[in-house]
Amino acid sequence: MSKHQTVYQEMLTANPDLFSSFKMVHAQFASDKNTFRLKFNEIGEQVVDTIRKYEKILCAKTDSGGYGKYSSGLSDRFWENVKRDFPLIDFVGVE
Repeated sequence: MSKHQTVYQEMLTANPDLFSSFKMVHAQFASDKNTFRLKFNEIGEQVVDTIRKYEKILCAKTDSGGYGKYSSGLSDRFWENVKRDFPLIDFVGVE
């Protein structure tokens, strides 16, 4: 398993309650955006903060080592994993 997949799995394992509740709200939001927007944004903010925290953990060593381009690609692949499981993650905070 590659590093970005490992960190992604660690993130899900370390925060099971947060991600399971977001998965449920994400499905509800997908079916009815107006009704579930507030709850989606509320939980989604916590999820995005957690994702960014783990993204920093993933990319911290490559940024300081002079591998900025590699770090960018690593971050992109990490977010691909996120968007695979939560395709509407980009709508968090959008009114």
